Amino acid sequence: MPASYQSLFRYDEIWESKFQLLLDYQKLYGTVDVPNRILNLETPEWERRLGSWVNTQRQSYKKGKLLQWRYDRLISADFDFDPFDTRFERHFTDFLTYKIKYGHALVPQDCNEYPSLGSWVSHMRCKPQSEERRERLNKAGFIWSMIDEYWQIMFRELIAFKQIHGHFKVSEKRSGSEKLGTWVVRMRKAKRYGIGQNLSEEQIKLLDSIGFDWDPAEADWNRNYKKLLKFIDENDHCLVPLKRCKIEGLGWWVYWLRKNKHKLSENQISQLDSVGFEWNSDIAYRKRNNIKT
Repeated sequence: MPASYQSLFRYDEIWESKFQLLLDYQKLYGTVDVPNRILNLETPEWERRLGSWVNTQRQSYKKGKLLQWRYDRLISADFDFDPFDTRFERHFTDFLTYKIKYGHALVPQDCNEYPSLGSWVSHMRCKPQSEERRERLNKAGFIWSMIDEYWQIMFRELIAFKQIHGHFKVSEKRSGSEKLGTWVVRMRKAKRYGIGQNLSEEQIKLLDSIGFDWDPAEADWNRNYKKLLKFIDENDHCLVPLKRCKIEGLGWWVYWLRKNKHKLSENQISQLDSVGFEWNSDIAYRKRNNIKT
């Protein structure tokens, strides 16, 4: 046998022996996806060498240099020539399933329901991705920034707070809502003064879509002033009683107005004067009860 054939035969024997090791690895671990841990001395030497060999097979395949019979042998063992792409597709499917189930793309780091999905999300953010993958992730609503993710978390907490309490008066001092209260203050300052966390147009639209109060003092004024107009419409006068008013909170608001007239703007005072508001509580009481002086 010519020396060249002997050399080829020897290389084929070596390749076949490595392939048999790959099958042994499969029996031991249930997979032929051998990690390339050539520098990890804690890994058994035969596994490190096998991982390097597996990586060589993938590189040969990508370069078009893998012999057909070797390719067929590897395929028969369910060998994956592009494990990174396979993992991407598996995790991307889990990501879509998670988003459909929970209604958002905020995958926690310790997502036990979908193993390693949280780590995959972090990996996607840290490592450069192809334009095709970035486009797919963008269409799926993937959140690339940790800052954006935190914003989304707070936004969802704000929605939950509104559903429970019926308003956006989140206090920084309220037990259990300290973080949300701080975030809400930051959002209002960012919108008003452009300081703190910058707000994108999309984020402003999201907050507007849930009726967020950008100026809680103004929102309170408008809300209570509408209650006052409703009272006038129903009673034909502006003499709101403190405790017997059927419109919730209106009596105490009127009481506050009289005590804090000096804190009101000229426009607010003008609004109240235009509907016949009585600033003196004693006079209002006598008028309401038809008591002549």
